[in-house]
Amino acid sequence: YTGKNKSIYTGEAVPDLANPVSGTDYTVTGLASGETLNGAISLKYQKDGNDVTPNSTNAGTYQIVPYGASVPNVDNYNDISFVNGTLTISVKQSSGTSSSGYSGNSGSSSGSSGSGSGASSNSGGANKPSGSSTSSDTKGKVDVTKDPSEGKIPAGKKETTTATTDDGSTTETSKVTNTDGSKTEKEKVTSQNGTVSEKTTVTEKDGTVKTQETVEKKNGSKVESASEVKPNGDYKSETVQTNASGKVTKEVSETRTTNKKTGDVTLKTKTKKSDGSSESASVVTDKKGNITKASITEKNAKGKKTKVDLKTDEKEMCLFLKSMPLCQALCFPINL
Repeated sequence: YTGKNKSIYTGEAVPDLANPVSGTDYTVTGLASGETLNGAISLKYQKDGNDVTPNSTNAGTYQIVPYGASVPNVDNYNDISFVNGTLTISVKQSSGTSSSGYSGNSGSSSGSSGSGSGASSNSGGANKPSGSSTSSDTKGKVDVTKDPSEGKIPAGKKETTTATTDDGSTTETSKVTNTDGSKTEKEKVTSQNGTVSEKTTVTEKDGTVKTQETVEKKNGSKVESASEVKPNGDYKSETVQTNASGKVTKEVSETRTTNKKTGDVTLKTKTKKSDGSSESASVVTDKKGNITKASITEKNAKGKKTKVDLKTDEKEMCLFLKSMPLCQALCFPINL
């Protein structure tokens, strides 16, 4: 049971979690066909293990914490594993620069390769992507095993806190400012059922947010994920799921890129499974958030491909996608 990551700009409304929607606000994996979780599925925002209401006037990150549900049959399932999502609040770029959410300074937004630094496109759809040479840089994959704070030198003493929730889980957090102006935040959550979640978040001086998280169950199975979110909302992320024997059972890649010239944005996502099958999708919107192109491609274990091209209004698009495996990755970035 996983809270989905969300991104907004400073000054924008914080996403409401009062009535969470599957695929938009959370995902559930591991259930048998036709079965659902018991109890109310709920989400809340936390900071340093404490319930909070996010303040969107400042850049930063908040945990999206799932709670309240249980497995449908304790005889058929292990204890439920709750995985936090992240709300990232970024400072909007303008005129080729981005202001840092923490230091208040302005500077060029640096990417992982030389072609992608600097200017943002128009706002409207700037929180979704496109892959041309005029797009902001999301080339290259992020490493799900690499700590983004590696090589960072703390400028002072770490601030550490420990909190225990009513369900017995313990959350340990630490924060520190680094000599290059970036900030590192580490969080470790140990649940009573033996599941351990460790997450590192680095906020660079230009506002780029890098995260790496590992969630490992008592039986040794785990989910490793990493993401890099640019100040304009573009991002790239990777998730790798392995079983107790260490075999990779699922890989998910996702990018969101903005075309600087047109303001068009493109979301691309691809899921690969251990049986060789895969699912991929691409959605392009204009700078106002209107869908202009969309396609979904599925490949079975024997290599046979099925592609569906869609071009319709957003509401019809999402109704269609809710019946598709990739709806959880596509619906939430689209403005309705």
